Amino acid sequence: MALPIGDYEPRWFMKNSHMNPNEAVRAFQTLGGRTLVGIHWGTFRLTDEDMLEPPVRTRAAWDSVGLPPERLWVLKHGESRVVPTTGESPDVTLQ
Repeated sequence: MALPIGDYEPRWFMKNSHMNPNEAVRAFQTLGGRTLVGIHWGTFRLTDEDMLEPPVRTRAAWDSVGLPPERLWVLKHGESRVVPTTGESPDVTLQ
């Protein structure tokens, strides 16, 4: 499940159009996702948070609710992964 994790500060302005990392993790849980792919972060400086903050905050939110670390993918720019078919291990080949 691809969910946005960036461009969220200041909340008073961005909350109606962008999730923050905590909201993305909650949405993932609510929707019953298998793997969260964090998207929409770090390409352009659009908001007040540091451009490298979203992955750090997403991992902290993820860990705080005890989700398996291998089920969170925050890809480096240009990185790709092969998505496993249902029932396969989430350990995938990096491209």
